[in-house]
Amino acid sequence: MRIGIDARFYGYQARGLGRYAENLLKNLESQDSQNEYFVFLLSEGYRSYVPARQNFHKIMVKYAWYSLKEQLCFAQKLNSLDLDIVHFLHFNVPIFYRKKFVITLHDFILFDFLTNKGFLKKVFYFWKSLFFKLVFRSAVKRSDKIIVDSESVKGRLEKYYPQATYKVRVINLGI
Repeated sequence: MRIGIDARFYGYQARGLGRYAENLLKNLESQDSQNEYFVFLLSEGYRSYVPARQNFHKIMVKYAWYSLKEQLCFAQKLNSLDLDIVHFLHFNVPIFYRKKFVITLHDFILFDFLTNKGFLKKVFYFWKSLFFKLVFRSAVKRSDKIIVDSESVKGRLEKYYPQATYKVRVINLGI
C-alpha cells in the first residue's frame, strides 16, 4: 500500500501533536517494512525527521496548518501521489481531497477555546469559526475511520456527530 502521513505537526515545537507525529512514525518504522509511506512535513520537521527505513519517504510541503493553502493546494499534492490512504493526525483535512483517509481527533479544544475578544476579533472569529466547523464536519463525515485517544473524546464526538459512531475507534496514547 501507498500510505500518506500528514506529519506537518512533527516535532516538539508543535507540542502534543508534534510528539504524536514523532512517536507514530518511530513506531511505524519499527514495525512495517512492507508498505510505502509518504510523510508530509513542514521545513523544520523535514530537517529533523530522518527515516529509519527505506520505505519511508519524506516530502516537504509549504502548506501551514489551518491555512487557505492547506485547503486548496495540499489536496492537489496528495492527489498527485496516487496514495491508497492518508492518515491525517488532526482534523484539518483539505475539503477538496476526495480519496480514502483516516483522521485522529485528540480533543475538542478548538471548539471550546476559539477567541472572540474585541469587535474586529468578533467579526474575524465569526468567519474563522464558520470555516473551522465546515472543515471539521467535512473531515468527520468523509473519513473512513476516526481514531480518538480517549473514551471522553469518543463520547463527545458521538454526541455531536452520531452518524460517525460506527467508524470511531479508541486507541489510547502510550505513556
